[in-house]
Amino acid sequence: MKKIKRITKASTRSLKNFNLFDLRHPWLKFVLLVTLLTITGVGVISYVLTQKVINDIIKSEEVVAQGYASLITFFTTQVAQNPSDEKIFNEGKRIIASIPIPVVITEPDGKPRAWRNIGIGPDAVSSEELDITNIESTDNTVILEIIQTYKKMDKINDPIPIYVEVGEVRLTAAYLHYGNPPFLRTINLLPIIQTILLITLLFTLLISLRIARSWERDNIWMIMAKETAHQLATPLSSIMGWIEFFGADKSTIDEGLESIQRDLARMNNIIRRFSRIGTSPTMMSVDLDEIIKNSVEYFSKRLPSLGHNVSLSYTPCGLCHVTGDTELLSWVIENIIKNSLDAMNKDNGEISISLERESKKNKALLRVSDNGKGMTKKQMQKVFDLGYTSKKYGWGMGLTLAKRIVETMHEGRIYVESSRPDYGTVFAVELKTVS
Repeated sequence: MKKIKRITKASTRSLKNFNLFDLRHPWLKFVLLVTLLTITGVGVISYVLTQKVINDIIKSEEVVAQGYASLITFFTTQVAQNPSDEKIFNEGKRIIASIPIPVVITEPDGKPRAWRNIGIGPDAVSSEELDITNIESTDNTVILEIIQTYKKMDKINDPIPIYVEVGEVRLTAAYLHYGNPPFLRTINLLPIIQTILLITLLFTLLISLRIARSWERDNIWMIMAKETAHQLATPLSSIMGWIEFFGADKSTIDEGLESIQRDLARMNNIIRRFSRIGTSPTMMSVDLDEIIKNSVEYFSKRLPSLGHNVSLSYTPCGLCHVTGDTELLSWVIENIIKNSLDAMNKDNGEISISLERESKKNKALLRVSDNGKGMTKKQMQKVFDLGYTSKKYGWGMGLTLAKRIVETMHEGRIYVESSRPDYGTVFAVELKTVS
């Protein structure tokens, strides 16, 4: 719950000064432009295709209306010739009732006689009431609504005359007014709705991205500060310990000064490393084998003081030059080793480091394997995420920085090659070698 509240506060703070188009990377602007053009293209194509479908439906409805008008003409003629034949009359009523499109049948003077699919029940007005209605002076709201409806239909489609033939005389007995099905309006709106939804989705993704980046930026400084304090704490503690030791035993001053010098050099390296995170690294040809040896030596001397009963071994491959920054690559290796040490849960731990050079691929492959507590698949997916840690006291910064150094600054690759709970983990780092 506290974490949710913290994220909500960070998101609200980010939205106060939110600028959607503050995209610092040119590729983000390019992606936004391509996405907007794609959405526009989809909307235009969808609109064109929808209009084609609507036109085809309208043409089909016209044919249907003409067919029903012809049938009604036939039955009207039959009723006129055989007024006592109820069967013919009922069949004509059945045909009118089965018309699937909105229709109103009127007398030549415009008085409505039958209607279907216009939102008004077919029995809303009785035949007797229609017989006595004068459409010029009627105040019947239902009849007026029917008249208004078929007049709107006439603006879309011309009414179709219904004839009655008595002998050789052909008279216009009625008109069939027809409109388009209501679902056509919905179909017509689909391209607009689709485009609006896609644009909304795009802007939602952009807003989410900016909030996430802002939240990450706010938190990374806090974590960086804590990580800096954590990194400096070890050499500072050592220096303070030696100073206290000097007071008790003056004979240890020479040994202590040498150790203090190493710790001060270590602190200087830490400061240089952090200062390079936000700047371009000093890239040159460096011997990766030598960097690994120095890191292994550093940890080997401190394993007893770190409280770990761990054997640390390294299998070199000889000279292996890569283009990189010595300080930053040392930091990567130390972070991985430190992570393996922190994951150790056995009385006799083993950390094995190996370096291979794959000449055909111009690639150096560094592996750091341990027999610690290992990781689940879910943990493997999150191990490089900022702020993620399985330790009780940790900031989740080390492996995140290692990934940034390897992949962003050195164009390499760092990943968990394998891991099983209670069996251990193998981290792998791939770097391009110097030809």
